[in-house]
This record gives sequence, C-alpha cells and structure tokens, in this order.
Amino acid sequence: MRIPALLVLVGDIDYYNGIIYVSLDSTSGYTKPHVALFNASDLSYTGTSFELGGTPANPDKALASWVAVDAKRGFGYGKEWQDGNTINVYNLSDWSFSHTHTLDKSLGRIQGAKVVGDWLYMASDNDAQLI
Repeated sequence: MRIPALLVLVGDIDYYNGIIYVSLDSTSGYTKPHVALFNASDLSYTGTSFELGGTPANPDKALASWVAVDAKRGFGYGKEWQDGNTINVYNLSDWSFSHTHTLDKSLGRIQGAKVVGDWLYMASDNDAQLI
C-alpha cells in the first residue's frame, strides 16, 4: 500500500501502542487532511489512513498540521493551523470527527501537541510565543 501522492505535507506525529500517527495534507490549498498509521518497529505504512474532517465552519482547511493521541480517553486531537479557539476531537479508532473543545482564547500557528496525563501541551512558532 502506498500513501496517496498528493499528501506531501507531513505534520507533527504521535505514537501509541506500536503505531506512529502521522498527519498528512496536500500543499495545494491544504484541503486533504489525513492521519496515516505506520508501524513503529520498522516504519512501514500499515495501509491505513483516515481523512480528517472538522467543524461545519472549517470542514477541511489546514487541519493536518499536527495530531495528538489521547489513548486514555480514546481520542485524537488536532487543530487548524490558522487562528481559532477550538480544538478538534476525533474518535481514535477511526479518526471520525467527534466534537470540539472551545478555548478561552484564539490560538494560531500551532506546530505540534502531545497529551501527557490529563494535559495537552502545544508548541507554536508565533512571534509572541504565547504557548
């Protein structure tokens, strides 16, 4: 199995239970967000990828700049790259859209995130370095 050729932008990754979760998108409009699964033991593609969807306000634009796995809760997380005050929550089993978490402020240019315990840590390259 091969990853579709149009998915050439690789975002931040995460790992859980022997699988590396890789966020992928096209560079043409950033409207083909996916998460692809790789075996951590040999980095081979498992043949499984899921198209990511977002809210009705932003169903597919720049959603795959990063993914974070929250195995404890059975969720995956992501956020569009541009400014916004929501985090998308996906069902980990198939990365179908579940719901959003609304934040008290807008965040943008998030480059990656990881779940540690009950916290989601994010990194940004914005000028103010707010995160």
